[in-house]
Amino acid sequence: MPRSRQEDCTIFVNLEPMLQIAHRVHASTMGPYEKVISELICQQCEVSPSAGDFCSERASVHCPLPRYACEIIELIEKLPVHNTTD
Repeated sequence: MPRSRQEDCTIFVNLEPMLQIAHRVHASTMGPYEKVISELICQQCEVSPSAGDFCSERASVHCPLPRYACEIIELIEKLPVHNTTD
């Protein structure tokens, strides 16, 4: 059962794309990850009425996804990768 407000939390709404980004982008800084998150997630976001390049939630650091993106990416990258073709 989802926790309160989990269904409209940008972290949980975009967990699958974040997993894909973490596995696809390999960089030593967050810049490349932030760019891909902005392009693939923020531009399509339906959580905030001002989503996209000029998202007020992202600019004011109220959106949880960009706020915690570094921690999310670090956690995902620490997860063991399972090869489903075995």
